[in-house]
Amino acid sequence: MSTVVSTIVGVLLGIDVVLKMIARRFPTEPFVFVSTPWGPVGFIPSTNDILAFSLPIPNAWIWPVGVVVVFVLAHTFRRSADRRVRTAILAVMLGAVSNLADRIIRGGVTDYLALLDAFPAFNVADLLIMGGIVLSSWWVPNAQPQMRPNTLEQGGFLRQLLRPGILAFY
Repeated sequence: MSTVVSTIVGVLLGIDVVLKMIARRFPTEPFVFVSTPWGPVGFIPSTNDILAFSLPIPNAWIWPVGVVVVFVLAHTFRRSADRRVRTAILAVMLGAVSNLADRIIRGGVTDYLALLDAFPAFNVADLLIMGGIVLSSWWVPNAQPQMRPNTLEQGGFLRQLLRPGILAFY
């Protein structure tokens, strides 16, 4: 199952890249599938110059932070043994790479899907990110904690905090 889902994630990434190219090639030609009293549903190209949820982060900071996030996701992907969690991380990572590359190359993320006026425009990479988050939230709660040795032998909080790698984590 995980291989099939990974293949679907890869195909969706390819679809996202192609749709972004079409949206940049024809930026003023929206294709509305359905017009409703609440707004259009369709392919309506736009450029998102701000971060998700309109967070007030300067654009110059977005890509360095994004690169760090992608490296953390890649590290987590490499260390995870659960195929389902790896698939979820892969979806988030590929969606993030697609949007990050778009932001670095174009100065903003190309969005092209409109779903009524209640939702901002989005793209398939956004769906990959959200889908990966939902999948990991669905699969991770079933994880069983690993048995560890008695922590009393490891010392108190400060002694454990000074162990190699622990302080760097915080």
